[in-house]
Amino acid sequence: MNILITGSGGFIGSNLVNDLKKDHFIFELYNGKEYCFKGNKIICNMQNNEHIKKLLNENIKVDI
Repeated sequence: MNILITGSGGFIGSNLVNDLKKDHFIFELYNGKEYCFKGNKIICNMQNNEHIKKLLNENIKVDI
């Protein structure tokens, strides 16, 4: 199952990622000033409309 975790850099998010990645593919969403998408790590400013448009146009399949 493909899971998107927002706040992956925080305490709860990082622990959740570490636990779930044993059995699932995890997309990790981090807050940042510049948009970057590499592998399963996404850096995005969720208050920036251009970043949101780029993220929505990425060809990723997320189940949850």
